[in-house]
Amino acid sequence: MKLVVKPSADELTIVSRRLLRVTAEDWKAPGEQFLRIRDSALDALLQAAEAAPNCLYVSRRVLLLLDCMLRVIDEPSLTSATAFSTLRF
Repeated sequence: MKLVVKPSADELTIVSRRLLRVTAEDWKAPGEQFLRIRDSALDALLQAAEAAPNCLYVSRRVLLLLDCMLRVIDEPSLTSATAFSTLRF
């Protein structure tokens, strides 16, 4: 007999299609789209993305995927731009 342990709903990381289809209206409050990139860390990345307006769509999509990856590997939230210069990052 094989014992199967199923994780509870709060342990699962689910990446929805909606997350990858953020509307222009949703970008007015981008903090609601991100769970692991927050506060000044998110602000710094969004400013960098907006510095190249011709690549804005791709840059924002990359940020969403980075946030998804951080969820999947269960990293703690990045809340400060200084987090990008740590050994862990």
